[in-house]
Amino acid sequence: ATYTEVKLYSLVVKRYNSTIALYLAFILLFNVGLFISTTSFLPSTFVLYFVSLAYATWMNKSYITAIVSIAFATLLGWPFVALLGVPIAIDLLFIEKKIFYFIKCFNSTI
Repeated sequence: ATYTEVKLYSLVVKRYNSTIALYLAFILLFNVGLFISTTSFLPSTFVLYFVSLAYATWMNKSYITAIVSIAFATLLGWPFVALLGVPIAIDLLFIEKKIFYFIKCFNSTI
């Protein structure tokens, strides 16, 4: 979990600015749920790792890793996690206009 949180923080600094990254650090620091769930081996723990990694790689424009991370979080954790991949899909389909790339990424996870 530490790796994914550090990666998320460093990409927020790189993509946005250090003030927003500082806000993120305070949210991650005082979020008790993240601290407790990192030490247990529950489906929520895997979801925490993979969703953090998916959003970090999404900000880094590494869409294949983001889609695969959401797919693993959905399969290993909870099926409702697939809803957290909707913003990634919207960004890829409507903003970046990479429809065939999305289909290729989606097919590679199946």
